[in-house]
Amino acid sequence: MNLDATGIMINLLETVVAPVVIGFVLSRVSELWKKYSERFAEIVANLVIIWIISSVVAQNADNVAKLTPALISAMLLLNFGGYLAGYFGGRAVGLDSGMRRALTIEVGMQNAGLGTALATRFFPDQPEAALFCASYTFGCMFTGIILAQLFRIAAERQEKKNQSSSENA
Repeated sequence: MNLDATGIMINLLETVVAPVVIGFVLSRVSELWKKYSERFAEIVANLVIIWIISSVVAQNADNVAKLTPALISAMLLLNFGGYLAGYFGGRAVGLDSGMRRALTIEVGMQNAGLGTALATRFFPDQPEAALFCASYTFGCMFTGIILAQLFRIAAERQEKKNQSSSENA
């Protein structure tokens, strides 16, 4: 396989690193930017990922049958492995529970959307590569939403438990 490693690295710098750095800098120098980005950035990011997934699936409708149970299982294992790596990695470096939860979801989910974009750009003659990534992204978003809700419920229970302990003391 002929792979343009330099092109992929430049694309990653342009599509991942540069927007993060620019957003971080803008949030440091502009309170207005920070206010709106905190409010809308997550929504915009999710809509863009959904748009990418929808486009890839629409272009590859004939290849959907290639998504076998074995492939779907492998994607789920990779997804859950990312969650575990994020959680225990955050724990290993001493992140608080909120940051650890955020890292867990980021590691488990975000690379799938990036994989779809990279596969579409760098393997245009192999559309099924993007389809597999898009399917993986959908699975990651689905499991990520469930995991985020479970984290929220656990945090609420812990907060109630802490309040109960404070009142009884």
